[in-house]
Amino acid sequence: CTDINELKLGEEALRKSENLYRSLFDNMLNGFAYCKMLFDQDQPRDFIYLVVNEAFEKQTGLKDVTGKKVSEVIPGIYETDPQLLKSYGRVALTGIPEKLEIYVAALKMWFSVSVYSPQKEYFVSVFDVITERKQNEAKLAKSYESLKKTLNDAIDTIAKIVETRDPYTAGHQQRVADLANAIAHEMKLEDSRIDQIRMAAVIHDIGKMYVPSEILSKPGKLSAMEFNLIKTHAQAGYDIVKGIDLPCSVAKAILQHHERPDGSGYPNQLMDDDIIMEAKILAVADVIEAMASHRPYRPALGIDKALDEILQNRGILYDPDVVDACVQVFNRGRFEFKSI
Repeated sequence: CTDINELKLGEEALRKSENLYRSLFDNMLNGFAYCKMLFDQDQPRDFIYLVVNEAFEKQTGLKDVTGKKVSEVIPGIYETDPQLLKSYGRVALTGIPEKLEIYVAALKMWFSVSVYSPQKEYFVSVFDVITERKQNEAKLAKSYESLKKTLNDAIDTIAKIVETRDPYTAGHQQRVADLANAIAHEMKLEDSRIDQIRMAAVIHDIGKMYVPSEILSKPGKLSAMEFNLIKTHAQAGYDIVKGIDLPCSVAKAILQHHERPDGSGYPNQLMDDDIIMEAKILAVADVIEAMASHRPYRPALGIDKALDEILQNRGILYDPDVVDACVQVFNRGRFEFKSI
């Protein structure tokens, strides 16, 4: 009698457990599909829907798929969406679960999918439709690119205004920006960081707007007082830019582009670790461009002498990694200054 009661209790517990899992399965918000992959010489060729839940039908719009091949349910899917078959086939064959975001062109929908294999040649796909999120991300990316272009156009305009005050160095900021960009790429910095370096480089001399033009274009040697006035442009540039809604590294790079690792720079005599990398890149690009170009007080010295300068002062006035990247850029023929 006891054994019969225990058996009945066990059967009741099993029934309740099955009902619970069925309820969870039917009411889960994620789409669910249990499928068998069909292989031909270990290459996935098709798959059969064995079990799907209500959310599968609601999210995909596909009805009565159980027992059918996906090629029957969505004709031509392997031509339009080969990656779907490859991903599912890989999981069914290896047993290694995967997470992916995938666009199914046949359904014109984006999905966030988790795939795992309970046994070889079978897989379970649990998914959400993320089409709206992807569309919003695309709109946001487009808006960001538009704002970025507007910002860059504004910065380029400011650069041109600055150069009207110093016609002898027309094009200097843009040329520095081009070289700084090449150095940053050689150093494999992140794209967002490279963008910020370019922004800073294009207006790094904006503070010269406060320096009298006769000093900027003076053909002879500057007096100590005149040179001290020139040196104020780094702080002045920072003061102008810090109030603009730009990444903070832009203003800092403008402030620090005349600082040197040995502490001999200006305006704050910062030491190596206190100088941001963006400023170190600007410093090298600035010196190379200045030495390679004509100035009111001397003819152009050329690229070779400019490279000698940074190599001789590598680790003293210029960051070693930046110097090495700059030399590589020129040695590999990856950069050439554009004519003004």
